[in-house]
Amino acid sequence: TNSSSTSTDGLLLQRADPTTLYISMIRDPVDRVVSHYKYDQRWSCSDLVQEEFIPTKQNAANTTLLDFVDNAEEEPSSSCAQNCYAKWSTNQVWASSSHTSTTTRGAAETKLLREAREALVDSQHLIVVYEWLQHVPEYVKSLERMFGGMTGLADPPYHDHPDDYCGMESLQANEKVPMEPLSESMKEYIRERNSVDVTLYRELTSCRTFHFPNRSIVDHPEQANATFSTAGAVAKHHMPPSVDPPPVITE
Repeated sequence: TNSSSTSTDGLLLQRADPTTLYISMIRDPVDRVVSHYKYDQRWSCSDLVQEEFIPTKQNAANTTLLDFVDNAEEEPSSSCAQNCYAKWSTNQVWASSSHTSTTTRGAAETKLLREAREALVDSQHLIVVYEWLQHVPEYVKSLERMFGGMTGLADPPYHDHPDDYCGMESLQANEKVPMEPLSESMKEYIRERNSVDVTLYRELTSCRTFHFPNRSIVDHPEQANATFSTAGAVAKHHMPPSVDPPPVITE
């Protein structure tokens, strides 16, 4: 659950509901942008759900990846191409990242990074790293133990039962007509346009602390007065002096 409430200044309120366990997931920003583009932008849902529609390379030009990244500020449907994690966590998803000068943009991104760090630590109990679910068995087992011994966290749910509108059609279209591999220059451009998210991701994955609280925290989140595991460990080491980071709970 990525449940949240917002305050008047745009930042997430500190765990607004004491009976809710607040969990977010973070993914490599380049992979997230590309995935969003693949499954939301290459073809329109209105076409994909038509039984007679056949996806091809020729009709996949609904918008290019470059246009998707560049036009994120002008098109609301493309607003998740630049620094989405930072904007989501601070309730600024519709805020523009376009500025008249490099200096102005740099100042705005510095401010956004500071606010995102504070908001994530204040509002989330746990931040799950998507790539670790796929590649780090120890991480998956620790999370599953935390939630009472459940299994299947590492299973790819989207392939088995995509539940969003035209999800299966989009998945099948991309399997039939895969994207060309990204060039290194394109990857670097996406990183540049997502510099705040890249920094957040690097910080949140810099400490592999796989000790999670016991099940009682899941059942009684009001007892968890601190951010634990990844978010707490990173907060301790990376938050600026003005932020009072919570301790890391390990048991």
